[in-house]
Amino acid sequence: MSVGALNVPVMATPQQLCSYRELEHRAPLPAQPAAPKAVSAVAVTAGLVQVAVATTAPWYPTRSELLVLGPDRHPTRLSLPTDLRGTTLLDLAFSPDGNRLAATVAAGSATIASLACWRVEDHTLAWHCGVGSYPFSNYDTDSAVVAWSADGRRIAACSRNSRILLVVDATTGQVAYNSADSTEPYECRPWSQGSLALDAAGTRLAFRRYRPYSEPAPEGPVDVLDVDSGKITGAHPTGVPSIAGLAFHPDGTALVVIGQDGDTSRSAIVDLTGQQEPSAHQITPPAGWERHAWEHRERPVWTGSGPRVVLTGDRAVAVIDLATGSTLTEITIPRRSAASALTPDGRTLVTATPDGVQAHRLDS
Repeated sequence: MSVGALNVPVMATPQQLCSYRELEHRAPLPAQPAAPKAVSAVAVTAGLVQVAVATTAPWYPTRSELLVLGPDRHPTRLSLPTDLRGTTLLDLAFSPDGNRLAATVAAGSATIASLACWRVEDHTLAWHCGVGSYPFSNYDTDSAVVAWSADGRRIAACSRNSRILLVVDATTGQVAYNSADSTEPYECRPWSQGSLALDAAGTRLAFRRYRPYSEPAPEGPVDVLDVDSGKITGAHPTGVPSIAGLAFHPDGTALVVIGQDGDTSRSAIVDLTGQQEPSAHQITPPAGWERHAWEHRERPVWTGSGPRVVLTGDRAVAVIDLATGSTLTEITIPRRSAASALTPDGRTLVTATPDGVQAHRLDS
């Protein structure tokens, strides 16, 4: 990998967390390579104590493996919810304390899916819950998103295809809210377009409301829902019509948003108190990101220096300062089939490709 130092340089020599051999699938078909076809998702904890990597099989993309690299960097493969037609891991996220790992999982070629949660300490599946007759779809493997509340009590998930919103208890998997259970008329229910965020206490859910493509949305509003009552408490314009990711400020008074406005990539900070207009900035993502921005699942993080996000393009990943729109650093990667993530403090970038997993520490 080559490093392009911009505003925030990274350390010259990245830390190798996992080699390509450790990512190889355990049961390749005869005459087929063992190297995974792609890395579909990666997640990291504070201090890089744990790293989770989801790979897809080279011969059958709907057969995934989930590896967790602990402090000793020895990969442990976790058991997945099983299905005869295979399992696809769509998105990964660790709990804030790093003790649990959540994922959106699609089963086989059918659109039957679930939200799953593992205990990191003993690497066991704690629970997984289906979503009834409104499943996540696995036809677009970039469309299902998972997010934690900062207190670790609740997990939220949504899918751009099925448009449902799901919030569950992180310990038991018991459903706290499901938009499919709403008593409102079908067309008035809070369907999501695939991006969401939970506030620190898990009591408010921000999401981009679904709209038919025939209906313009020039203001790009984000709805905020009270999870316990199931009621929408506000709709906030963002100036970003097509949203790829969002996150609450730690104190819950603001949201950061990233997405597309036509052919332009933008970020915005939205004041949820209504005292200020959204502050929007044009950003420059790595080449290739814009072509698939509508299906991305970006995960901004609020750091001591402001909100940041990592974007993965065709052959590069970039760390963006969402408060200013500036590119902090950009790293060239050898393959398109990659995933990337930032540590919660935004100080370390992790890139994962079929060639291995590396950590790049930012200087600030």
